[in-house]
Amino acid sequence: MVGRLGDAANWLNPALSPDETKLAVSRDGDIWIFDTTTGNSNRFTFGPAEDDSPVWSPDGFSAAFSSKRTGHQDIYQKNINTGVEQRLLTSTIDKWPTSWSPNGDFLLYDQSGPGLFDMFVLPMKGERKPQAVQQTPMTESSLHFSPDGRWFTYSSNESGVYQIAVQPFPPTGVKWLVSKDGAFGDAAWHRDGREFFYVDASSNFLAAEVKPGDTFQTGPFRRLFHRRVNVWTWMRNVFVPAANGQRFLVNAVAEGPLSSSVTVILNWQSQLKK
Repeated sequence: MVGRLGDAANWLNPALSPDETKLAVSRDGDIWIFDTTTGNSNRFTFGPAEDDSPVWSPDGFSAAFSSKRTGHQDIYQKNINTGVEQRLLTSTIDKWPTSWSPNGDFLLYDQSGPGLFDMFVLPMKGERKPQAVQQTPMTESSLHFSPDGRWFTYSSNESGVYQIAVQPFPPTGVKWLVSKDGAFGDAAWHRDGREFFYVDASSNFLAAEVKPGDTFQTGPFRRLFHRRVNVWTWMRNVFVPAANGQRFLVNAVAEGPLSSSVTVILNWQSQLKK
C-alpha cells in the first residue's frame, strides 16, 4: 500500500526520529517536523539562511542540521522542546551532518571540496576536534552508522560509478563494496542491524540479510519495489526504513500533473520478508 505524508512539495532529506513519531525534513531552505500519526507539521528552523540535512540525536530530543547563516554550511544542534540551539562546527568549508552514532559520541558528516565530497567525524564529547574518515580525489558521501555503531555505509564513485560501500568504525582502511551495478544516493539499515537496504541505479529498492561475523558480509540482494526517487536528494536520505523494516518513507517524485514536484511517500511492503 502506498500513501502520502504531506502535500506535494520540494521535500528533501527526510529523517525519522528514533521513536518514529516525528519526521524532520527540509523544504525551501527551512526544516519542518511532521507528526507521523496526525500528519501535522511545524516549522523547526527560521530565518533567511538555508537550513537542511536534519539528523536526529539518539535520544530523539534534538536534531543536528546544516545552516548557511555565516555564508557557508555549518553544523548546528537544536532541542526540539526548548528551542535551545548551539553551533557545533564552523569553518569556511561547507558541511552536512549525515548520521549520529547510537551511543551519541560521534556525528558523521559530509564536507565539500573542489568538486568533491569527503567523509569526516565530529566527536560529541571532550574536545570536539573533527577527524577525517576518508579523503581521496573521489567523492565519498552520505555516511550512516549501523545500529550497533560497528560499521558505517557510504556512497563512493571510486569505481567510476556511484556504489555503496561499508567500512568498520573506527576506520581501519578495510572496506567492502556492497552494490555491484551502481547505486542512487545512500543506504540504510534495519533497526536490528540484520538487514541492509539501498537503491540501485534503476531506482529499485533492494534488501539483503547481514551475516554475523568480524567482516561485513550480506546474503544475496532481493528486489523489494520500484519507486522513482527525487534527484535533488542525491547523496543524502533518499529513503528511511521504519524500525520493523516493513515500511519505508521515500522521497519520491510525485506522479501525474505534479511530476516536477516532490513528496514524501509512505510505502508499506507486507511481502518484505518473503
